[in-house]
Amino acid sequence: MSNVDPDFVIVGAGSAGCVLAERLSESGQHRVLVLEAGERNHWNPWIRMPLGFGKTFGDPAVNWCLATEEDPGLGGRRGYWPRGKTWGGSSAINGLVWIRGFPEDYERWQAKGLAGWGWDQMQPWFKWLECWNGQPSEHRGTSGAIPVQDNHDNVAPSAQLFLDAAEQLQVPYVPDIDSRFAGDGRAQPCVSLCHTNTHNGQRVAGREAFLARAVKRPNVEVRSAVEVERLEGRTVVLGDGTRLTANREVILSAGAIHSPAILLRSGLGEQLPHLGQNLSDHLGINYNFKSRVRTTNSALNNPIGQAFAGLDYLLRRKGPLAQGINPATGFVRTDPSQPLPNIQLYFQALTTVDRFQKSNGERPILEPDSFDAFALGLSNCRPKSRGHIALKPDGSPAIYPNSFSEPQDLDEMLAGVKILRALAASEPLKSAIVEELRPGPSVASDEDLAEDIRNRSGTVYHPTCTCRMGQTAADSVVDVAARVHGLEGVRVIDASIFPDLISANTNATTMAMAAKLSEDILSAHKNSK
Repeated sequence: MSNVDPDFVIVGAGSAGCVLAERLSESGQHRVLVLEAGERNHWNPWIRMPLGFGKTFGDPAVNWCLATEEDPGLGGRRGYWPRGKTWGGSSAINGLVWIRGFPEDYERWQAKGLAGWGWDQMQPWFKWLECWNGQPSEHRGTSGAIPVQDNHDNVAPSAQLFLDAAEQLQVPYVPDIDSRFAGDGRAQPCVSLCHTNTHNGQRVAGREAFLARAVKRPNVEVRSAVEVERLEGRTVVLGDGTRLTANREVILSAGAIHSPAILLRSGLGEQLPHLGQNLSDHLGINYNFKSRVRTTNSALNNPIGQAFAGLDYLLRRKGPLAQGINPATGFVRTDPSQPLPNIQLYFQALTTVDRFQKSNGERPILEPDSFDAFALGLSNCRPKSRGHIALKPDGSPAIYPNSFSEPQDLDEMLAGVKILRALAASEPLKSAIVEELRPGPSVASDEDLAEDIRNRSGTVYHPTCTCRMGQTAADSVVDVAARVHGLEGVRVIDASIFPDLISANTNATTMAMAAKLSEDILSAHKNSK
């Protein structure tokens, strides 16, 4: 295909780009060129291993390893923002949690005047993506390319303590959060095991599910280690000056940081005043507890345990290495007057308090403490604070998160950490806890708790909304079909076009949006020659 112009140029082989490459090439009628800044990395064992997330977390071979600018809301710290730089993008290095968000999130989008983006229109695309292995549900897909495991047969035993303690606080356990929300048509407080995009103990990212299949077709080409400098209409200008022109469309799928940066380098900042604005993200914090019961720390903090875990993974694809970093999650209200849950909870079956101290808000991963411990974490579901993406003098993206610029966000986090402590004081967690390690019981007043939140909070890696979808250039960057306002033949399809941040993890929604929008693209070019 190298000697002919492609019909579609997709910039970025991440969660959205992989889905688009598969969908747009499936008929064989369209030539698709995918440009990816990273390498394929099919040989990297840490990508396929679920807990290998800890090894890819800071690896520049597969990760942009971005840093924010100094963030006043986090005490002037620079946050660390890992983003995937490989086939599969962030779906190849994320924490594997597969959750759709709330039905109300999409109803809110439609209420903004974004026709076609309500829950009834989105749910079929989630089902199209999924190959669900849990209890049968009419709300789940069973023949899609993305395996969704309910993980009841390979969960850290300590996670059950979290689920049981939540029920003591009248937060019920449900076997499948997404089916529960879809069936009721609304979100409500509950806890569950985390569902993950894994199969036989291995990660299935966008690369495995979609791009590996698409690249086998003669009408698809993927060029790796290629960075895009800017766009000139339907012409993509690479960093080395090479120019590539799409016959039909260029689709930016470079993510919430790099898609706006490419458009800014293309000189569109004045034409699109919202470009790079409205940056939204979930902030999280962990409370760490020394445990009387065995946790994943014991399995991985010594050579013998590591050897057994390695053998278990190699022979059975089971054990701690086959588990995600967060085996359980849930949603709660900080106030009964809240119409929806506003805090997401996480249970983490390992800790790294002593061995891997960090000062910039990172979540330390995969270097367990020498003692048994676990973490209770949270993030606020729909924060009000907004940051932005700008360009540094060298043209690379500058990230300004603007954390806690809206006081409501800090208030919610403050109420949330009190729920964490209430969980820790509920059985059976209470009997399992030796002591609170971090921040420790001496941090008790609202003032001290708020200071600790500012000092230790960090991203949970869900940046969105920097090319948000809307009706006109006066309020957005792209329209309801993801077409860039005023720029013919160019769309943006990735998490940057979320109209606002959904209430939970973002990867499933990013893929569903790409699948849905592929129908718009194919329909627009159905009769084109």
